[in-house]
Amino acid sequence: MIRRATAALLAAAVLLLAGCSDIPTSGKVQLGPTQDVKNQDVVLVPYEPAPGASQTDIVQGFITAATGQQSDYAVAREFLTPALSKRWKPGGRVLIHDQAWQLKTVSDTSITVTVPTTAEVDADGVYTSYPTPRTKTVGFELVKVDGEWRIAATPDGIVLGTNYFGSLFSARPVYFFDPTWTQPVPDLRWFPASAITTKGVVRAATSVVRALLAGPSGPIAQPVTATAFPEGTTVRSVEVAQGVATVDLHSGDLTPSLSTLRRMRQQLTDSLQSLKGVQQVQVAIDGTPRPAPLLPPAAGPNLNALVMQGSTVGYLAANSTLKPEPVLGKQIAAAKPIGGTVAVSRKIAAVLTGRGVAVVTPSRTTPVDGRSGLIEPTLDAHDWTYSVPMADPAAWKVVDSRGRTVPFSAGISGMVEILAIEASRDGTRMLVLGQDQAGPTAFVAGIIRDSAGTPLGLTAARYSVAVPATTNPAVDATWVDPVGSSVAVLTQDDTGDSVSLQQLGGLSSGAGRLSTAVSIVGTSKLEDLRARLENSAIAEVSGTVWQTADPAGTADVLFVQR
Repeated sequence: MIRRATAALLAAAVLLLAGCSDIPTSGKVQLGPTQDVKNQDVVLVPYEPAPGASQTDIVQGFITAATGQQSDYAVAREFLTPALSKRWKPGGRVLIHDQAWQLKTVSDTSITVTVPTTAEVDADGVYTSYPTPRTKTVGFELVKVDGEWRIAATPDGIVLGTNYFGSLFSARPVYFFDPTWTQPVPDLRWFPASAITTKGVVRAATSVVRALLAGPSGPIAQPVTATAFPEGTTVRSVEVAQGVATVDLHSGDLTPSLSTLRRMRQQLTDSLQSLKGVQQVQVAIDGTPRPAPLLPPAAGPNLNALVMQGSTVGYLAANSTLKPEPVLGKQIAAAKPIGGTVAVSRKIAAVLTGRGVAVVTPSRTTPVDGRSGLIEPTLDAHDWTYSVPMADPAAWKVVDSRGRTVPFSAGISGMVEILAIEASRDGTRMLVLGQDQAGPTAFVAGIIRDSAGTPLGLTAARYSVAVPATTNPAVDATWVDPVGSSVAVLTQDDTGDSVSLQQLGGLSSGAGRLSTAVSIVGTSKLEDLRARLENSAIAEVSGTVWQTADPAGTADVLFVQR
């Protein structure tokens, strides 16, 4: 999902990163030795300032030098005065562009650069994309130091071309909890993918911890999620030795309880475990180690496809045989479902039938929504069922396992049709796919609940989900992985169907093309993404190639599992 730099791109590094081919630049980019960096095949090494460089040369060279992450952007700092070099923070923000930026000389000592920004990363690593580029202006004040022009004032942060961001920055989720403190919830953040040395790991780990302590962002801000760290908690130090990261925190005058320490350690472990060289995490408070056991892992669903064939609901085994589901299978089949969500571990399902939406348990089937034109319902982690008519995107109905209806404000406007809804497995977010006047549209919002867990509505802050432009209606959408860090959208155009992936708080990419798909379901990872075709065959994805893999089997219904 993250694009890599290629030799052709590297050859054009100066022009792309400077943003304007008609503006000369003294800042060049050379190829450095290959380093073991997760999202880099090569390292870009920009040149230092040339003797006698003009003011525009210095500004352009500084922007180009943003490709050089070595030694904390040491080359970029050479374009700054000694005083600014010490206090400039390259991680203050990243302005990402795919069109030429414009440089304007205001005076002999003042230059502005206007950046048509398509995305931005803030100081906490939060990525925000802009469907329409937003104009951002960066100012530069210059002075002479020992006869050479240098930048004396400019905001913290860097400017990068889109072609380089995915190679020079790495996505790492920081983790929070759902309000019940049982499910991890990822919040994707972006950090420099600099070389992994002992010092580099410590710097990266410290950045991750600080992002975690800053709290959840946007759609999953509290009360959608919870964090164990008291407000005002700061990181005193991070040390990494023999695979163990020791995080020393200051939590004010509060002494964390054992349960709080366990949650702290769990959040830190989940957030740091993707860093190379970190296998375990220990917590210290004000220099004193505070041992605490990790929480037990949350159970996931069966990874085999849950389907209905004829009058049998069960799992498709590796040899394409159907193993009947013993808990809910018979009751679900008796309801004659068209689709729906099944949570076998909780002994409940929400299904769409020819007569509307029903909640199924081992002992009974309860009709909960008899309106016409309903789309497939979704079931959240707290056994609430959500249903809505395709032609009335704002008319959501939310009921509990006993059929009790509660008021719910989805806050949807502009959609002419709603095509798919799916709650995340942790119950904190809702994926919505619809159609507006321009074509398919999708987003993910947080689910707002009261203190008892009753859903009240969707957050106004939302993750934007990229959907390929097409005049045809979209088909379906689903969560790709168990923690809900990515979603997939199935769309159709005049030549077939395509699947696109969207990191929440990150980049989008394609996941291949297929034909005549009617639904798509994710389970644990991209490799487990499945689609049901019009001929009832189950297609599976391998990389970006979809195939009716033998023995994937067939199905009349392909269920979402929770």
